[in-house]
Amino acid sequence: MPSGRDIGRVLWPLVERIRARPKHAAVVVALILLVPVLLTGGQVIGLGGAPAGPGVVFAKSTLLSGSLNRLELRFIDPQSVVELPRGFLLVLNGQLSLQPTVGSGDVADGSLTLLVPPVLGTFTFSIESPKGRWAKPVQVLAGPTPVVSGQDTVSNLEYLTQAFQFRFSGSPKLRAAADHFYSTFAGLGLEAEMYFYPWEVERRPLPLRTFINLIVVCGFQRGTQEAGEWIVLGAHMDSVPQAIEGAYDDGSGTSALLEVAEGLSQFKTRHTIVYCLWGGEEEGLYGSNHWVANEVTGRVRLYVNMDMAGLSWPAPFNFTAFVGPDREEGVAEHPGLVAALENITDGELRYPREGNFSILEDPFGRSDHVSFWSLDAPTVFFFGADDIEYPEYHSQEDTLATMERHAGSRDLLAAGFDTLVWEAFYLAVHADLEELK
Repeated sequence: MPSGRDIGRVLWPLVERIRARPKHAAVVVALILLVPVLLTGGQVIGLGGAPAGPGVVFAKSTLLSGSLNRLELRFIDPQSVVELPRGFLLVLNGQLSLQPTVGSGDVADGSLTLLVPPVLGTFTFSIESPKGRWAKPVQVLAGPTPVVSGQDTVSNLEYLTQAFQFRFSGSPKLRAAADHFYSTFAGLGLEAEMYFYPWEVERRPLPLRTFINLIVVCGFQRGTQEAGEWIVLGAHMDSVPQAIEGAYDDGSGTSALLEVAEGLSQFKTRHTIVYCLWGGEEEGLYGSNHWVANEVTGRVRLYVNMDMAGLSWPAPFNFTAFVGPDREEGVAEHPGLVAALENITDGELRYPREGNFSILEDPFGRSDHVSFWSLDAPTVFFFGADDIEYPEYHSQEDTLATMERHAGSRDLLAAGFDTLVWEAFYLAVHADLEELK
């Protein structure tokens, strides 16, 4: 680092020049202010005439994206407050928090745990105290073990489409898949439940009727404070009879739901979160309709649906969040929910929304979120490429290989799933900590 004498040699000619050319005073002052910044090498720097020593000392200057990070902080000045970058979530007593600042009382053991969003680059932690303001730049690098992952979602989908083909209602493979999902939820520490609803089917060409059981599998993550209010996340696990793998419709949503459940179940939540996989969707939303009518005992704060999802940005398809119920055209009925989705997309996850994302109130139906409109619950339907962009929908060509081809590569498909699971994860966190209407 240059010495004070070296700095003086640089600045003195500028001071002499300002005497001769007063108009250059602003330039010189700007240079004087910038020199300390350039010489710090990225260390905490003072702002607004603050003293040299900040009130908080950071033990490291790198964090890992998408991961839980332990950050050691030493509060020299107990009145100092650290402002977190947007989307960096504080973990307090095992629960995610939207708290934007950290004080000395939050790091009693000298450290705090942060969930860093799936971002890369340099981000600034602002330090404020009665003595002044400082900025601490921190580099976020790729993390090897993200809390939720598109790559893991693709792995879920690969297993699902190979182990449980022909998952249509009434088939042995759908029952086998339901048993697997039940065990998966139980393995995550959730209260797993399996529901059976008889469905009358007319068999043609013979005029015979029979009954088959429609199956719904759910995992309950009980809330610590307001367990009687539910946030429900769902996808349908059945496919049409002619589909072999049923990869996009709806292996995609099923695989994403399992990934989000694995990530969120690591944390305590204020409200109860319910993860549900519906049978009978292809027959007319029968599974979710029966479940809503018979099993819901609390207020549903939000329902999040994932169906034909994941083939979206950065793959060459739009990511759409349909917000409902939308009963009056041209009337904003859920401004808080729309604003939360825009904030998550733009500010916290920092995705390029323009031209890649659509967040809109729309009465678009055709999936299990419609069942929740009878409860007057707000819903979000995450959707990717439609049936025109993906003509293999409802056919034997609806396979993982077809999805990879449409995405452009397996990595691009995983990146699209990454967008989906992080959007769903952050939305569930906001719904747990804020009233979204």
